[in-house]
Amino acid sequence: MLYKEWIIVRTKFWVSLFIYGVVGLLFSVLAYPFRDSINPHSLFYDWLWTCCGITVLTGILAGVDLVSEEIDKNTLSFLLTRPISREHIYRTKLGINAAAIAATFILSSLFVLWVDQLGSHPINLTTGLIGVIAVVLEALTMTCLSGLISIFARNTVSSMVIALATVTAGFFLLIVATNFLQVVATDLLQIYPLRLEGPGGYGLVIIIMALVGAVLYLAGLTAFRRREF
Repeated sequence: MLYKEWIIVRTKFWVSLFIYGVVGLLFSVLAYPFRDSINPHSLFYDWLWTCCGITVLTGILAGVDLVSEEIDKNTLSFLLTRPISREHIYRTKLGINAAAIAATFILSSLFVLWVDQLGSHPINLTTGLIGVIAVVLEALTMTCLSGLISIFARNTVSSMVIALATVTAGFFLLIVATNFLQVVATDLLQIYPLRLEGPGGYGLVIIIMALVGAVLYLAGLTAFRRREF
């Protein structure tokens, strides 16, 4: 089953590696010579924030056809007749897809980090590592979300549309909630300002992503185990 899943996933691996690689090359080769005059921030710091947006798309791409493609091709019923538990099927499919996307980001990040360390404003390695972990968790969370949606979607296209709509709605709700909290909790934020730059901010993202990802993973596992296909 592992080899079969890898045959399916390898196209995603190369596509996401190309996406991350192009962005990494643009940052490292084209933008880097002008970094000192434009922005004193570390190159790798800006790379991480750029990848936050890219990873939403690659994470959704990883899980959007997790189950919906099997439903669309009428192969899921055959897969479920094999002497393998539903939990094992879901974990294997989810794990290989998530690992492929995470691997492409990590490989690209290593290259950008190497270039960043050659500059005059290199990022602290600990901060960089924590940032990489945060983005990897974002990728896993997005994969779990799109994987959960694919269980109930009729085909891959509808799964993609629903996943993008869900993420977009969640993004706008987050903006509204953040603005609301800034208005009603100004004094609290002055005491403990919310800063996403540096290890503390990335640590907050890691905690949030880990909790959300765990909930989405368990929800997907439960839904796949109990749903009648």
